[in-house]
Amino acid sequence: MDRAVLLSFILIVFLRFIGFSQGVETFENAGLPNTYSEGDFVGISGLTFAYGHSRNQGGYPIEGEGLMLRTASESYIEWTVPDGVGKLGFEYRKAYTVDVPRQLEVIVNNEQLATTVEFGRGVGEQSEVYTLITHINYTGEVTIKIKILGSTKGNRQSVIDNISWTAYGDIDFCEAPTDVQVGQVTFNESQAFIPVTWTSVGDEAQLEVEFSNINDASDSGVITVNDMSEVVLEVNSNTGYDIRVRTICDTSKSDWVSMGTIFTIPPLEGYCG
Repeated sequence: MDRAVLLSFILIVFLRFIGFSQGVETFENAGLPNTYSEGDFVGISGLTFAYGHSRNQGGYPIEGEGLMLRTASESYIEWTVPDGVGKLGFEYRKAYTVDVPRQLEVIVNNEQLATTVEFGRGVGEQSEVYTLITHINYTGEVTIKIKILGSTKGNRQSVIDNISWTAYGDIDFCEAPTDVQVGQVTFNESQAFIPVTWTSVGDEAQLEVEFSNINDASDSGVITVNDMSEVVLEVNSNTGYDIRVRTICDTSKSDWVSMGTIFTIPPLEGYCG
C-alpha cells in the first residue's frame, strides 16, 4: 500500500511540475557509476544532485535505476530546491546481505527533519521496499540531504529511488496520532499479546498499526482500525517486533509513529511455553 501511495504521489508531481515547482528523480538518466564515488548529475527536474561515496543500485533495484548508499560517515545525496518544498517522499530498501540494521535520515537546511524506520535486520537479501513520506513545508531555498543515520564507518548499504517533492503550500496535512504507547505484553502458550494505544488528532476515523518480525519479514502485518484508540496485536512469543502507527486521512496518510522494537519474552516463572 505504501508503494501505491508513493507512485500516485509521483504521478501527481509529474502532471503538475511546471506550474507548481514540483519535482521527481528516478535516477534513470543519472549515469551513476558501478563503484562507490563522488559526483553529481542534472536530474529530470533540471536540478543538480550531488552524491558522496555512492554508486548505482547494482543487484538490488527498487524500480530500474537507483542510488546505493554505503556508510553513514561518507555516503549521501543532496540537492537544492530554489523556491520551497511542501512534502518529500522516497522509496528505500536493504542492499547486500550483512545482518546490520539500517536507518536513513533526512536533513533539511542542515537540520535533521525525519528518519526512516529501522530496517535490514537479519542475514540474507531482503527485497522489501519501504516508503518515507514527510512534511517539510519550507519557503525559499531548501537544501535536502538523504543519508544513512549517524556517522559510523561500517557498511550499511541501502538503495533509494523515486524521490519526489511538492511545492511549498501544496501539502495536505494528515496529523499523526499522539501518545502512542505499548502496554504490558501478556502470553498464552506460544502466543503473545501486545496492547497498543494512541490518541487520534482531529476527526480522522482510521489508523494503521504495523508490526514486523525483526528476523522474519514474512511474519508481518498491517491492521486497519476504525474509530478506536487501542488494538491488541496477536503475535509469536520469544520474538522481536518493530511496531508503528499512522493516521489515514481522506486523501493521504500521516507520517509513521514508531514504537521501536518490542520483544515478546515471557517471564520464566509461571509460564509453560
